[in-house]
Amino acid sequence: MILFIAFEQVPMWVMLIIFCLCYLSFRIFMEWRYNRETREYLLSFSLLIYFLIAIIIGAILNVF
Repeated sequence: MILFIAFEQVPMWVMLIIFCLCYLSFRIFMEWRYNRETREYLLSFSLLIYFLIAIIIGAILNVF
């Protein structure tokens, strides 16, 4: 979050994509590594795709 404050010229949608990628990628990896039998990592992966699509559509429509 401190880096986001330091780089004020970066558009909000870019910061949201970076945040979602970092957070959900780590979560997907940990679920895949330590809790593979429940297959929750597939749900988290689909959530990541959904968030990325929603952020890109928001950026196209100038929501941010």
